[in-house]
Amino acid sequence: MRQYLSRFLPFASLAGQRTTRAVAPLYRSLSAARFYSDAFKSPLLTAANPHQLTPADIWSVEKYDGMRKELLKVRRSIKLDRRVEVGPYASITFENYDLLWFQTQEMCWIERGGDEQLRDELNAYNPLVPNGNRLVTTLMFEVDNKLQRHRFLCSLATVEHSLQLEFDGSKVQGEPIYDDIDRTSPQGKTSAVHFIEFKFSGEEKAAFDRAVSAGSEVCLAITHDNYAHKAVLKGTLLQQLVKDLSA
Repeated sequence: MRQYLSRFLPFASLAGQRTTRAVAPLYRSLSAARFYSDAFKSPLLTAANPHQLTPADIWSVEKYDGMRKELLKVRRSIKLDRRVEVGPYASITFENYDLLWFQTQEMCWIERGGDEQLRDELNAYNPLVPNGNRLVTTLMFEVDNKLQRHRFLCSLATVEHSLQLEFDGSKVQGEPIYDDIDRTSPQGKTSAVHFIEFKFSGEEKAAFDRAVSAGSEVCLAITHDNYAHKAVLKGTLLQQLVKDLSA
């Protein structure tokens, strides 16, 4: 499992280096739905299980290769719709079935490892698929300067326990998904990438739905002593999260 986590999101910087965001305004103006067509619809629409990827859901490398250029545009658009920046160095992406389908397809296309690789990819990414009672996120810290990045990550020990969603007087605490992997080193340096889930009770799901419907403020907060920031979630993202929790 560890080797697959180190390869997650191959186009993002897993070392914590801040990726360029000059392309963001272009893609933020495009709805992901614009890219879906008769030739390619949301993978979720044909999923045997909306909460789990199966081998039957994954295309052959040859089929994916034929549409890869267009599909990467879809993936980028969906990802930007579901990403929020929290403070100067953190970005958080709310994962969903389609994004993890793209991730699995892309890794199989890159490595061409056949059925054995596909099985390992599904074992790695299925724990990140939302199941109707939780939201799942990828937290990334991005700092350009290597020395500053090292110092910054060394100041954020156990940050993976410092995320929460705040809405209408409620707080849903985030917790790391892969609790069998130590994301903070014995020296106190945290990883640049974390996988965080927010588990909702029935009452919290109802309160979240009411807050979004009423236009109340919904915030995603990082409450670490050395990195205390929050972002207000808005628009399309909120509607998608309500849908994730009703699936």
